[in-house]
Amino acid sequence: MFRIQWTSGGARSNDRGNKDRSERRGYIKETPTPAPINMKPEISLLLSLLFLLPQASAVTEITVHRSDYDGCVLLIIDGLGSSYCYPEFTPFALDGSIIDKADCTTLHKVAESGMRIIDVHAPVTSTSPGHSVIVTGCADATPDTVAKGTTIFDIAHENGYFCAGIMENGDFSEMCDELDVILHIQNNSINNPGVAIDLHPYSHEDVSVDVAGLVEEWSNITEYLGDEKGTLRYVAYNRWAIDASDAVIRNLSENDVPFILIINLGAVDSAGHHLGASGYTEVIDGTDEAVMRLYHRCETEKLLFVLTADHGMCFASSDAAHGGHASDRYAKHPESQRIPLLFSGSGIFRGTIASGGQEDIAPTLLSQMKLSAVPCDGNPLPVGRYVDMRVVIGSEADVEVRGGIDGGRDTVRGTLDSEFLFRGLDVGYNYTIRVT
Repeated sequence: MFRIQWTSGGARSNDRGNKDRSERRGYIKETPTPAPINMKPEISLLLSLLFLLPQASAVTEITVHRSDYDGCVLLIIDGLGSSYCYPEFTPFALDGSIIDKADCTTLHKVAESGMRIIDVHAPVTSTSPGHSVIVTGCADATPDTVAKGTTIFDIAHENGYFCAGIMENGDFSEMCDELDVILHIQNNSINNPGVAIDLHPYSHEDVSVDVAGLVEEWSNITEYLGDEKGTLRYVAYNRWAIDASDAVIRNLSENDVPFILIINLGAVDSAGHHLGASGYTEVIDGTDEAVMRLYHRCETEKLLFVLTADHGMCFASSDAAHGGHASDRYAKHPESQRIPLLFSGSGIFRGTIASGGQEDIAPTLLSQMKLSAVPCDGNPLPVGRYVDMRVVIGSEADVEVRGGIDGGRDTVRGTLDSEFLFRGLDVGYNYTIRVT
Protein backbone atom coordinates (compact mmCIF):
# COMPACT_ATOMS: atom_id res chain seq x y z
CA MET A 1 0.00 0.00 0.00
CA PHE A 2 1.31 3.43 -0.98
CA ARG A 3 -0.57 6.66 -0.29
CA ILE A 4 0.16 10.36 -0.62
CA GLN A 5 -1.79 13.13 1.08
CA TRP A 6 -1.33 16.85 0.45
CA THR A 7 -2.34 19.32 3.13
CA SER A 8 -1.88 23.02 3.74
CA GLY A 9 -1.72 22.43 7.48
CA GLY A 10 -3.49 20.50 10.23
CA ALA A 11 -5.96 17.79 9.36
CA ARG A 12 -9.66 18.39 9.45
CA SER A 13 -11.90 16.66 11.94
CA ASN A 14 -15.70 16.60 11.93
CA ASP A 15 -15.87 15.47 15.55
CA ARG A 16 -16.61 18.48 17.68
CA GLY A 17 -15.01 18.07 21.07
CA ASN A 18 -16.21 19.34 24.42
CA LYS A 19 -13.98 20.86 27.03
CA ASP A 20 -14.09 21.00 30.78
CA ARG A 21 -13.85 24.47 32.20
CA SER A 22 -12.59 25.20 35.67
CA GLU A 23 -13.64 28.47 37.26
CA ARG A 24 -11.19 31.28 36.62
CA ARG A 25 -11.16 34.45 38.64
CA GLY A 26 -10.66 37.87 37.10
CA TYR A 27 -11.12 41.51 37.81
CA ILE A 28 -13.18 44.12 36.01
CA LYS A 29 -12.43 47.81 35.73
CA GLU A 30 -15.59 49.79 35.05
CA THR A 31 -15.30 52.81 33.23
CA PRO A 32 -18.71 37.42 -10.19
CA THR A 33 -15.94 35.06 -9.07
CA PRO A 34 -12.67 34.20 -10.87
CA ALA A 35 -11.35 30.67 -10.91
CA PRO A 36 -9.44 29.62 -7.80
CA ILE A 37 -5.69 29.23 -7.81
CA ASN A 38 -4.56 25.64 -8.19
CA MET A 39 -2.41 25.32 -5.09
CA LYS A 40 -1.41 21.65 -5.50
CA PRO A 41 1.65 20.85 -7.59
CA GLU A 42 1.60 17.99 -10.02
CA ILE A 43 3.30 14.85 -8.78
CA SER A 44 5.30 12.32 -10.76
CA LEU A 45 5.69 9.04 -8.89
CA LEU A 46 8.57 6.67 -9.56
CA LEU A 47 7.88 3.64 -7.39
CA SER A 48 10.51 0.95 -7.14
CA LEU A 49 8.49 -1.08 -4.61
CA LEU A 50 4.81 -1.54 -3.85
CA PHE A 51 4.31 -2.42 -0.20
CA LEU A 52 1.22 -4.35 0.85
CA LEU A 53 2.08 -4.99 4.48
CA PRO A 54 0.14 -3.35 7.36
CA GLN A 55 0.94 0.30 8.05
CA ALA A 56 3.13 1.08 11.06
CA SER A 57 2.28 3.88 13.46
CA ALA A 58 5.57 5.80 13.45
CA VAL A 59 5.83 9.08 11.55
CA THR A 60 9.07 10.75 10.48
CA GLU A 61 8.79 14.51 9.94
CA ILE A 62 11.15 16.29 7.56
CA THR A 63 10.97 20.09 7.44
CA VAL A 64 11.92 21.60 4.08
CA HIS A 65 10.84 25.21 4.66
CA ARG A 66 9.55 26.94 7.75
CA SER A 67 7.25 29.96 7.91
CA ASP A 68 7.32 30.46 11.62
CA TYR A 69 5.32 33.34 13.04
CA ASP A 70 5.87 34.86 16.45
CA GLY A 71 2.14 35.42 16.76
CA CYS A 72 -1.11 36.13 14.99
CA VAL A 73 -3.33 39.21 14.84
CA LEU A 74 -6.96 38.46 14.00
CA LEU A 75 -8.67 41.72 13.06
CA ILE A 76 -12.48 41.69 12.86
CA ILE A 77 -13.96 44.89 11.44
CA ASP A 78 -17.50 44.63 12.73
CA GLY A 79 -20.13 45.04 10.03
CA LEU A 80 -17.70 45.49 7.11
CA GLY A 81 -19.36 44.04 4.02
CA SER A 82 -17.04 43.09 1.18
CA SER A 83 -19.70 44.36 -1.22
CA TYR A 84 -18.56 47.87 -0.24
CA CYS A 85 -14.82 47.35 -0.72
CA TYR A 86 -14.12 44.44 -3.10
CA PRO A 87 -13.71 45.30 -6.81
CA GLU A 88 -15.76 42.27 -7.86
CA PHE A 89 -18.96 43.48 -6.19
CA THR A 90 -21.41 46.35 -6.47
CA PRO A 91 -23.51 47.12 -3.37
CA PHE A 92 -27.23 47.53 -3.96
CA ALA A 93 -29.88 48.88 -1.62
CA LEU A 94 -33.18 47.06 -1.16
CA ASP A 95 -34.85 49.43 -3.63
CA GLY A 96 -32.29 48.52 -6.30
CA SER A 97 -30.29 51.74 -6.13
CA ILE A 98 -26.49 51.51 -6.18
CA ILE A 99 -24.56 52.60 -3.10
CA ASP A 100 -21.20 54.33 -3.47
CA LYS A 101 -18.30 52.12 -2.41
CA ALA A 102 -15.48 52.92 0.00
CA ASP A 103 -11.94 53.37 -1.34
CA CYS A 104 -10.32 50.92 1.12
CA THR A 105 -6.75 51.76 0.07
CA THR A 106 -5.17 49.84 2.94
CA LEU A 107 -7.31 46.77 2.40
CA HIS A 108 -6.21 46.61 -1.22
CA LYS A 109 -2.54 46.98 -0.24
CA VAL A 110 -2.87 44.15 2.27
CA ALA A 111 -4.58 42.05 -0.38
CA GLU A 112 -1.73 42.65 -2.81
CA SER A 113 0.78 41.41 -0.23
CA GLY A 114 -1.07 38.20 0.57
CA MET A 115 -4.11 36.09 -0.18
CA ARG A 116 -7.61 37.49 -0.64
CA ILE A 117 -10.62 35.19 -0.58
CA ILE A 118 -13.30 36.71 -2.77
CA ASP A 119 -16.73 35.21 -2.11
CA VAL A 120 -17.01 34.59 1.64
CA HIS A 121 -20.40 34.45 3.35
CA ALA A 122 -21.30 34.62 7.02
CA PRO A 123 -23.74 31.79 7.88
CA VAL A 124 -25.57 34.07 10.34
CA THR A 125 -25.50 37.84 9.85
CA SER A 126 -25.26 38.77 13.51
CA THR A 127 -22.40 39.75 15.81
CA SER A 128 -22.27 37.00 18.44
CA PRO A 129 -22.81 34.09 16.03
CA GLY A 130 -20.32 35.61 13.58
CA HIS A 131 -17.58 35.83 16.18
CA SER A 132 -18.45 32.34 17.41
CA VAL A 133 -18.04 30.91 13.90
CA ILE A 134 -14.74 32.73 13.41
CA VAL A 135 -13.07 31.31 16.53
CA THR A 136 -14.55 27.77 16.38
CA GLY A 137 -14.87 26.98 12.68
CA CYS A 138 -18.39 25.65 13.28
CA ALA A 139 -20.97 27.07 10.87
CA ASP A 140 -23.80 26.97 13.41
CA ALA A 141 -21.73 28.21 16.34
CA THR A 142 -23.14 30.33 19.15
CA PRO A 143 -21.55 31.71 22.31
CA ASP A 144 -22.49 28.41 23.96
CA THR A 145 -20.33 26.64 21.36
CA VAL A 146 -17.43 28.88 22.34
CA ALA A 147 -17.90 27.82 25.97
CA LYS A 148 -18.36 24.08 25.40
CA GLY A 149 -16.54 23.41 22.15
CA THR A 150 -12.95 23.88 21.05
CA THR A 151 -11.71 27.28 19.89
CA ILE A 152 -8.53 28.57 18.33
CA PHE A 153 -7.65 29.88 21.79
CA ASP A 154 -7.93 26.44 23.38
CA ILE A 155 -5.52 25.02 20.81
CA ALA A 156 -3.20 27.99 21.28
CA HIS A 157 -3.20 27.66 25.07
CA GLU A 158 -2.37 23.97 24.78
CA ASN A 159 0.73 24.99 22.84
CA GLY A 160 1.93 27.64 25.28
CA TYR A 161 0.42 30.68 23.56
CA PHE A 162 -0.79 33.82 25.27
CA CYS A 163 -4.24 34.96 24.09
CA ALA A 164 -5.40 38.56 24.38
CA GLY A 165 -8.22 40.71 23.07
CA ILE A 166 -9.01 44.35 22.33
CA MET A 167 -12.71 44.28 21.52
CA GLU A 168 -15.30 46.98 21.00
CA ASN A 169 -17.97 44.40 20.20
CA GLY A 170 -18.27 40.61 20.10
CA ASP A 171 -17.08 40.54 23.70
CA PHE A 172 -19.72 38.20 25.10
CA SER A 173 -18.77 36.51 28.35
CA GLU A 174 -17.85 33.19 26.74
CA MET A 175 -15.39 35.00 24.47
CA CYS A 176 -13.86 36.91 27.37
CA ASP A 177 -13.35 33.65 29.26
CA GLU A 178 -11.19 32.34 26.40
CA LEU A 179 -8.63 35.12 26.73
CA ASP A 180 -5.83 35.65 29.23
CA VAL A 181 -6.47 39.40 29.10
CA ILE A 182 -9.12 41.44 27.33
CA LEU A 183 -9.73 45.18 27.15
CA HIS A 184 -13.28 45.69 25.92
CA ILE A 185 -16.20 48.10 25.64
CA GLN A 186 -19.05 46.81 27.77
CA ASN A 187 -21.93 48.82 26.33
CA ASN A 188 -20.93 49.29 22.66
CA SER A 189 -21.63 53.02 22.89
CA ILE A 190 -19.80 55.55 20.73
CA ASN A 191 -20.90 58.50 22.87
CA ASN A 192 -20.54 57.01 26.37
CA PRO A 193 -18.33 53.92 26.20
CA GLY A 194 -17.73 51.93 29.36
CA VAL A 195 -14.39 50.14 29.44
CA ALA A 196 -13.63 46.88 31.25
CA ILE A 197 -10.50 44.78 31.72
CA ASP A 198 -10.89 41.04 32.34
CA LEU A 199 -8.02 38.85 33.46
CA HIS A 200 -8.22 35.05 33.08
CA PRO A 201 -4.62 33.80 32.98
CA TYR A 202 -4.18 30.26 31.66
CA SER A 203 -0.39 30.46 31.96
CA HIS A 204 2.23 33.19 31.66
CA GLU A 205 0.72 34.87 34.71
CA ASP A 206 3.48 37.46 34.79
CA VAL A 207 2.71 38.41 31.19
CA SER A 208 -1.01 38.58 32.02
CA VAL A 209 -0.38 41.04 34.83
CA ASP A 210 2.01 43.06 32.67
CA VAL A 211 -0.43 43.32 29.75
CA ALA A 212 -3.34 44.07 32.10
CA GLY A 213 -1.36 47.00 33.48
CA LEU A 214 -0.58 48.17 29.96
CA VAL A 215 -4.18 48.11 28.73
CA GLU A 216 -5.30 49.94 31.87
CA GLU A 217 -3.34 52.89 30.52
CA TRP A 218 -5.70 52.78 27.52
CA SER A 219 -8.89 52.48 29.54
CA ASN A 220 -9.79 56.18 29.39
CA ILE A 221 -11.33 56.09 25.93
CA THR A 222 -13.46 59.16 26.64
CA GLU A 223 -10.32 61.27 26.93
CA TYR A 224 -8.97 59.71 23.74
CA LEU A 225 -12.13 60.58 21.79
CA GLY A 226 -12.21 64.15 23.07
CA ASP A 227 -14.80 66.42 21.47
CA GLU A 228 -14.93 64.66 18.10
CA LYS A 229 -18.38 64.55 16.51
CA GLY A 230 -20.09 62.66 13.69
CA THR A 231 -18.04 60.33 11.52
CA LEU A 232 -14.79 61.65 13.01
CA ARG A 233 -15.82 60.33 16.42
CA TYR A 234 -16.63 56.92 14.95
CA VAL A 235 -13.24 56.76 13.25
CA ALA A 236 -11.50 57.88 16.46
CA TYR A 237 -13.36 55.14 18.33
CA ASN A 238 -11.84 52.50 16.05
CA ARG A 239 -8.45 54.24 16.07
CA TRP A 240 -8.40 53.90 19.86
CA ALA A 241 -8.66 50.11 19.57
CA ILE A 242 -5.97 50.03 16.88
CA ASP A 243 -3.55 52.14 18.93
CA ALA A 244 -4.19 50.05 22.05
CA SER A 245 -3.64 46.88 20.00
CA ASP A 246 -0.39 48.26 18.62
CA ALA A 247 0.85 48.82 22.17
CA VAL A 248 -0.11 45.26 23.17
CA ILE A 249 1.63 43.78 20.12
CA ARG A 250 4.85 45.65 20.92
CA ASN A 251 4.67 44.46 24.54
CA LEU A 252 4.06 40.81 23.68
CA SER A 253 6.75 40.82 21.01
CA GLU A 254 9.25 42.16 23.55
CA ASN A 255 8.18 39.45 26.02
CA ASP A 256 9.06 36.84 23.38
CA VAL A 257 5.83 34.92 24.02
CA PRO A 258 3.88 33.38 21.11
CA PHE A 259 0.43 34.91 21.05
CA ILE A 260 -2.91 35.38 19.34
CA LEU A 261 -4.50 38.81 19.59
CA ILE A 262 -8.14 39.17 18.54
CA ILE A 263 -9.32 42.70 17.76
CA ASN A 264 -12.84 43.94 17.12
CA LEU A 265 -13.42 47.40 15.65
CA GLY A 266 -17.04 48.24 16.33
CA ALA A 267 -17.62 51.66 14.78
CA VAL A 268 -18.18 50.58 11.17
CA ASP A 269 -21.17 48.52 12.27
CA SER A 270 -22.45 51.36 14.46
CA ALA A 271 -22.09 53.80 11.57
CA GLY A 272 -24.14 51.53 9.35
CA HIS A 273 -26.92 51.46 11.91
CA HIS A 274 -26.92 55.17 12.77
CA LEU A 275 -25.23 57.24 10.03
CA GLY A 276 -26.73 55.78 6.87
CA ALA A 277 -24.96 54.55 3.76
CA SER A 278 -22.77 57.62 3.22
CA GLY A 279 -21.65 57.73 6.85
CA TYR A 280 -21.01 53.99 6.75
CA THR A 281 -18.58 54.22 3.83
CA GLU A 282 -16.88 57.30 5.32
CA VAL A 283 -16.17 55.42 8.54
CA ILE A 284 -14.95 52.42 6.53
CA ASP A 285 -12.35 54.60 4.80
CA GLY A 286 -11.32 56.35 8.02
CA THR A 287 -10.87 52.98 9.71
CA ASP A 288 -9.09 51.56 6.68
CA GLU A 289 -6.48 54.31 6.89
CA ALA A 290 -5.85 53.56 10.57
CA VAL A 291 -5.47 49.83 9.89
CA MET A 292 -2.27 50.49 7.93
CA ARG A 293 -0.39 51.07 11.19
CA LEU A 294 -1.52 47.69 12.49
CA TYR A 295 -0.57 45.97 9.25
CA HIS A 296 2.94 47.48 9.29
CA ARG A 297 3.37 46.42 12.92
CA CYS A 298 2.56 42.84 11.98
CA GLU A 299 5.08 42.99 9.13
CA THR A 300 7.78 44.32 11.46
CA GLU A 301 7.16 41.73 14.16
CA LYS A 302 6.78 38.80 11.70
CA LEU A 303 3.17 38.09 12.60
CA LEU A 304 0.39 36.43 10.68
CA PHE A 305 -2.22 39.09 9.89
CA VAL A 306 -5.84 38.08 9.26
CA LEU A 307 -8.52 40.64 8.38
CA THR A 308 -12.20 39.75 8.24
CA ALA A 309 -15.66 40.72 9.50
CA ASP A 310 -18.49 39.09 11.38
CA HIS A 311 -21.17 40.20 8.89
CA GLY A 312 -21.93 42.92 6.36
CA MET A 313 -24.52 45.70 6.15
CA CYS A 314 -27.59 46.45 4.06
CA PHE A 315 -29.63 49.60 3.41
CA ALA A 316 -33.20 50.15 2.25
CA SER A 317 -32.08 52.89 -0.14
CA SER A 318 -28.90 54.75 -1.00
CA ASP A 319 -30.05 57.71 1.12
CA ALA A 320 -31.46 55.67 4.01
CA ALA A 321 -30.69 57.09 7.46
CA HIS A 322 -30.22 53.64 9.00
CA GLY A 323 -29.00 50.23 7.88
CA GLY A 324 -29.28 46.70 9.21
CA HIS A 325 -28.08 43.13 8.80
CA ALA A 326 -29.70 40.78 11.32
CA SER A 327 -33.45 41.13 10.71
CA ASP A 328 -35.19 39.08 8.02
CA ARG A 329 -35.55 42.21 5.92
CA TYR A 330 -31.79 42.53 5.52
CA ALA A 331 -30.23 39.16 6.38
CA LYS A 332 -31.09 37.40 3.11
CA HIS A 333 -29.24 39.91 0.94
CA PRO A 334 -25.59 39.47 -0.12
CA GLU A 335 -24.70 42.92 1.22
CA SER A 336 -25.36 41.55 4.72
CA GLN A 337 -23.76 38.16 4.11
CA ARG A 338 -20.55 38.88 2.22
CA ILE A 339 -17.47 39.56 4.33
CA PRO A 340 -13.82 40.27 3.48
CA LEU A 341 -11.14 37.72 4.27
CA LEU A 342 -7.42 38.48 3.87
CA PHE A 343 -4.30 36.64 5.02
CA SER A 344 -0.87 38.27 5.01
CA GLY A 345 2.49 37.09 6.29
CA SER A 346 5.87 35.73 5.29
CA GLY A 347 4.45 32.30 4.51
CA ILE A 348 1.35 33.46 2.61
CA PHE A 349 1.01 33.03 -1.13
CA ARG A 350 0.05 36.12 -3.16
CA GLY A 351 -3.17 35.88 -5.09
CA THR A 352 -6.88 35.27 -4.76
CA ILE A 353 -9.09 32.31 -3.99
CA ALA A 354 -12.56 32.25 -5.52
CA SER A 355 -14.57 31.34 -2.46
CA GLY A 356 -14.50 30.22 1.13
CA GLY A 357 -16.60 30.24 4.25
CA GLN A 358 -16.47 32.06 7.55
CA GLU A 359 -16.07 28.62 9.12
CA ASP A 360 -12.77 28.20 7.22
CA ILE A 361 -11.06 31.01 9.12
CA ALA A 362 -10.25 29.04 12.29
CA PRO A 363 -8.71 25.96 10.60
CA THR A 364 -6.78 28.15 8.14
CA LEU A 365 -5.36 30.31 10.91
CA LEU A 366 -4.31 27.27 12.93
CA SER A 367 -2.73 25.53 9.94
CA GLN A 368 -0.65 28.61 9.10
CA MET A 369 0.47 28.85 12.73
CA LYS A 370 1.43 25.15 12.58
CA LEU A 371 -1.01 24.36 15.37
CA SER A 372 -3.17 21.25 15.53
CA ALA A 373 -6.58 21.25 13.90
CA VAL A 374 -9.74 22.31 15.68
CA PRO A 375 -12.78 19.98 15.38
CA CYS A 376 -15.04 21.97 13.05
CA ASP A 377 -17.00 22.25 9.81
CA GLY A 378 -14.42 24.34 7.98
CA ASN A 379 -11.33 23.39 6.02
CA PRO A 380 -7.91 25.05 5.86
CA LEU A 381 -7.85 27.27 2.79
CA PRO A 382 -4.76 26.94 0.55
CA VAL A 383 -3.36 30.36 1.40
CA GLY A 384 0.20 29.32 2.22
CA ARG A 385 3.33 29.40 0.12
CA TYR A 386 4.08 25.91 1.37
CA VAL A 387 2.19 22.65 1.63
CA ASP A 388 2.79 19.48 3.60
CA MET A 389 2.97 16.07 1.95
CA ARG A 390 2.34 12.84 3.83
CA VAL A 391 3.71 9.64 2.28
CA VAL A 392 2.30 6.41 3.73
CA ILE A 393 3.89 3.03 2.93
CA GLY A 394 3.01 -0.46 4.12
CA SER A 395 6.35 -1.15 5.83
CA GLU A 396 9.68 0.50 6.55
CA ALA A 397 11.46 2.02 3.57
CA ASP A 398 13.43 5.04 2.43
CA VAL A 399 11.68 7.92 0.63
CA GLU A 400 13.33 10.56 -1.52
CA VAL A 401 11.53 13.69 -2.73
CA ARG A 402 13.03 15.65 -5.59
CA GLY A 403 11.71 18.93 -6.93
CA GLY A 404 12.31 22.61 -7.43
CA ILE A 405 12.90 25.21 -10.08
CA ASP A 406 15.70 23.27 -11.76
CA GLY A 407 13.66 20.09 -12.02
CA GLY A 408 15.33 17.94 -9.42
CA ARG A 409 18.17 19.94 -7.96
CA ASP A 410 16.57 20.01 -4.51
CA THR A 411 16.30 16.67 -2.74
CA VAL A 412 15.13 15.68 0.72
CA ARG A 413 15.18 12.19 2.16
CA GLY A 414 13.58 10.17 4.91
CA THR A 415 14.85 6.78 5.96
CA LEU A 416 13.58 3.60 7.58
CA ASP A 417 9.95 4.37 8.35
CA SER A 418 6.49 3.51 7.03
CA GLU A 419 5.09 7.05 7.16
CA PHE A 420 6.75 10.36 6.36
CA LEU A 421 5.54 13.93 6.66
CA PHE A 422 7.42 16.39 4.46
CA ARG A 423 6.62 19.87 5.79
CA GLY A 424 6.99 23.09 3.84
CA LEU A 425 7.21 22.04 0.20
CA ASP A 426 6.94 24.96 -2.22
CA VAL A 427 3.65 25.38 -4.02
CA GLY A 428 3.71 25.32 -7.82
CA TYR A 429 6.45 22.79 -8.60
CA ASN A 430 6.55 19.22 -9.84
CA TYR A 431 7.92 16.66 -7.42
CA THR A 432 9.28 13.17 -7.96
CA ILE A 433 8.89 10.68 -5.13
CA ARG A 434 11.12 7.61 -5.06
CA VAL A 435 10.59 4.77 -2.57
CA THR A 436 13.40 2.26 -2.04
